[in-house]
Amino acid sequence: MAKLYSPEGRVIVRKNDIMDGLQRLGINGGEVVFFHNSLSSMGYVEGGAETVVEAFLEAVGPKGTAAVHTCHFNGWHWHYARRKQKPAFDVRNSPSLMGRITEVFRHQPGAVRCLDSSNPMCAIGHHAAYLAEGAIRCFTPCGRDTAWGKLGELDAHYMFLGTEWNTCTMMHACEEYAYAPYAFMDEPSRLEVVDENGNRHIHVQKVHTPNVPRDYSNVAPEMKKRGLLHRGKIGDAEVVVMKARELIEVGTRCILEDPAFLLSDRTFLARCRDNQRGIVREEDQGVSDV
Repeated sequence: MAKLYSPEGRVIVRKNDIMDGLQRLGINGGEVVFFHNSLSSMGYVEGGAETVVEAFLEAVGPKGTAAVHTCHFNGWHWHYARRKQKPAFDVRNSPSLMGRITEVFRHQPGAVRCLDSSNPMCAIGHHAAYLAEGAIRCFTPCGRDTAWGKLGELDAHYMFLGTEWNTCTMMHACEEYAYAPYAFMDEPSRLEVVDENGNRHIHVQKVHTPNVPRDYSNVAPEMKKRGLLHRGKIGDAEVVVMKARELIEVGTRCILEDPAFLLSDRTFLARCRDNQRGIVREEDQGVSDV
């Protein structure tokens, strides 16, 4: 079918186009899919972000689960934790800063957002409550007992919808699983968070080391070599899909074999202890996190 274009020259994307694209990429009813996303990359989506959310929920159906990242701050967790807002995170009212789709997603009926002060996932569907369960007790941001680790356990699809590898939060899970020597600060954060009932808690959590010069795309050739990446398009958006479990397995193995595997500057290993103590060197200033 020929593409249709808006008066501004952008390809027109309808809900059925999104659902057809998801089906071609192997997303079927009853499955779990997590997607990093960019609305603008798709073209002109009729109905905007609401249409994208509806399409994903209809694609996985009532027995499936869709999930997104709804991080509520920009930059590094360490810098955010030092600001010590009260509350630092309100699961109901702290907006997602991960794009329009994620903000619309978290307001949908049945959406369950993790009570996680650093990397709160939000999900709708059969496994939504399970993904969020116990988040306040998780001592690391992306470990096995977090929503990120559970994506691997559930054999979820992990998708980049118009985004690149630099958005791949799951690589933090690989670093945690492999005990990457640069992964954590010495001191945990202690942040006040508010749950869906208005109750206040203190979330104690290890903090990812700031200003780590990562290149998450380093894992892409390893995934491709094993035939684990599936590519397609939805509208004008390039889409990459893989299984979360396989991404965790490959990424973790690569870091175990080479602790500097994800670093764009391998010399960082020699100075990471300064950053972990909170003494950030000038050469590391300006490096950004996912």
